[in-house]
Amino acid sequence: MMTKEAITRGAVSKGTGRQAPWKRLFIAAFSIILLTAGAIWLSLWWEDRPLRAIDSALDRGEYAEALDLANDYLKENSSNARVLDQKARALAGLERWSEALRLFELIGADSLASQRAWAKALLVHQRWNEALPLLTRLNALAPDDGDILHELCACEAKLGYFDESLRAAERLLALKGHERRGRLLLGTLHFRRGNNRLAIQAWLPLLEEGSDLSDLQITPSEFLLACGRALLDDGRPADALVQLVRSVRLNPTPEALDALAEACDGLGDRKRAVSLWEQAVAQNSDDRPAREGLAQEALERKSAPDAERWLEPLLSRPDLKSSTAFLAQRAATVAGNKEAAAKWAERVKALREREKKIDSLEQVLRESPRSFWARCVRAHHFASEGNYSQAQVLAEELLAQQPDEQYVRQLADAIRNRQPLPPLDAIPLKQY
Repeated sequence: MMTKEAITRGAVSKGTGRQAPWKRLFIAAFSIILLTAGAIWLSLWWEDRPLRAIDSALDRGEYAEALDLANDYLKENSSNARVLDQKARALAGLERWSEALRLFELIGADSLASQRAWAKALLVHQRWNEALPLLTRLNALAPDDGDILHELCACEAKLGYFDESLRAAERLLALKGHERRGRLLLGTLHFRRGNNRLAIQAWLPLLEEGSDLSDLQITPSEFLLACGRALLDDGRPADALVQLVRSVRLNPTPEALDALAEACDGLGDRKRAVSLWEQAVAQNSDDRPAREGLAQEALERKSAPDAERWLEPLLSRPDLKSSTAFLAQRAATVAGNKEAAAKWAERVKALREREKKIDSLEQVLRESPRSFWARCVRAHHFASEGNYSQAQVLAEELLAQQPDEQYVRQLADAIRNRQPLPPLDAIPLKQY
C-alpha cells in the first residue's frame, strides 16, 4: 500500500513529465529568436563598420581620411543619407565651404555636429539670415557652448539685432572660461553703436597689467586701437594716448597713426601729430584724416597752397566728406579766391544735408532694426560690402512687402544685376 508521501511524489513526477515538452519548445523557440537577433545584429554591425570608421576619422579631425572613406562608400551606396551627412561634415572640416553647403542644402542636418558644420559654412559665406535660425536652435540645444553663443551673437549683430546680440554677449561673459571673450564682444558691440563709455567699461579689465592680449579673437594692436579710439571719442586723449602708443608700436597702420596723431593734437603736441600724419600719408596716399590734419595745420600757418596740396587728392572722390570740403572753402578764403570759396560753401551745405540724412538712416537702423526702411538700409550696406546674396534676400523680402516702392525696386534691380546702387540718402525719409 502506497504511502501519502509516495502518492504526492508520483503526482509531481507525472505533472513535470507532462510540462517538459512545452518547456523544451519554449527554450528552442527562444534560442532561435536569440540566434536570429544575434545574427541580424552581427550583420548590421558588420555593414556599419565603414560608417563607424568615417565617424572615427571625423572625431579625430582627420577630415581628408573621412572624405576618402565616405566617397568610397558612396560609390556603391550613393543615396545613403548618413554617409552623405558625414561627407558634408568632412568637407566643412576641410574648409570646402561651398561644397559642404550644397550638400547640406540637399540632405539637411539632424545631428548637433552636422548643424554646427552647416552653420559655420553659412557664416563663412556671410549668409546671416539663414545662419541665424540654425544658430538659435543650436544654442537652445547647447546653451553653455561658448563657441555657439559667440557665433550667435556675431550673427545677430551683423543683422542689426543689437538688443539680442547684447544679451548673447552678456551670457557669454557669464559663462565660466569665456569671460575675456565675452568682455571683448560686449565692448565691441557698444563701440560699434557709439556707446564709448560702455565699451570702455567692458574692456578695461582686459587691459590689466601683465596681460599680453594674445588670447583675444583679434590682434592686440587692433584691440588697443579700438580702446584708444573709444577713449578719444569719450574726450579722454591722455588715457587714449597710452593705448594708442602701444598699438602703433605693435603695428603702425595708417588708422593707428591717425588716432595717435589726434590724441597728440588734442594734448597740444602739434609737432608730433604732424609727423604721425605724414607717416600715415606715406603709407596710404588717400588717408583722409591725415590729409585733413595736415591741411588744418597749413591753414593755421596761413599757407593756402600747402593746404590745397594736401586736400587735392580727396576733392574729386565720390565719397567726399563735408569736413574736407569745409577745409577747401577755408583754403580758398585764405587765398582770397571768393568765387571758389562761395562754390565750396554751397558744396559744404549739400554734403552736410546728405550726411544728416545718412545719420538719420543709421539711427533708424539702430533703433528699429526690423523695420522696413532699416532692412532697406541693411540691404544697401550688404551690397556695398559685396555681399550680394544677403542683399538680394533682403531686397526680395522688401519687394514682396511693398512692390510699388520705387526706391526698393531700383535697389533690388541694382543688386540683382550687380549695377551701381541708388544713393543711400535717396531713401524717402518722410515715410518714417
